Amino acid sequence: MGVKEFYLGIEEKYYAAMDWLQSKGLGVYGFFVEPLESRGVPSFPVALLLFVLLFGGIFYAVAGGFGGGTQQFTVSVYGNDEKIAGATVSILDDSGVKVASAQSENGVASFQLPNGKFTVQVIKEGFKDYEKQIIVEGEGIIKVTLESAGQVEIPIATPTDEPQEADWTLDSPRDESPTASLNIIVRDESGEIVSGLASVYNADNNVLVNKVVVGGG
Repeated sequence: MGVKEFYLGIEEKYYAAMDWLQSKGLGVYGFFVEPLESRGVPSFPVALLLFVLLFGGIFYAVAGGFGGGTQQFTVSVYGNDEKIAGATVSILDDSGVKVASAQSENGVASFQLPNGKFTVQVIKEGFKDYEKQIIVEGEGIIKVTLESAGQVEIPIATPTDEPQEADWTLDSPRDESPTASLNIIVRDESGEIVSGLASVYNADNNVLVNKVVVGGG
């Protein structure tokens, strides 16, 4: 059977179905078939197109209701009044499981997400961690503004006269100590004392000596 014969066979069944509906008092010839064909438009292709659109729409709605569809959700990351690149943006589902993660490029990270509740987490060195719950109901965008983690101020000692050996030599080598005391003050951009993470480096070789958490300044 060729394509033409197949088409004519389906068309014959279509008109048989129209006759059956007409016999049940639905009047399909009066409001659908005859108005089209009186203008030279075959009603069968139009009916076939309407059928495809109708059931395609129903399938899309059902698939979306079961979470089968996804849409683009964008996270824009800002800090210090400018876009931030290289921030780690993670998406967690309603149970706290990470479902997606990406690095922001030119301040933007995009994801394909279904509808539902999620948590957005953003981490970037030098800024406080960010976390917010969101509800996805179609395509959307959220702007994230990170707060600075504060800066470390290390006091610089005022130069004095070169000390004499008697000023620092102890009576016994056992009394000498290999450690010293260093006070670290953390302030934000407005000068307020805040908590933060301080890194201490050797001034001679730039080797990291220690990292300490500074609480309450």
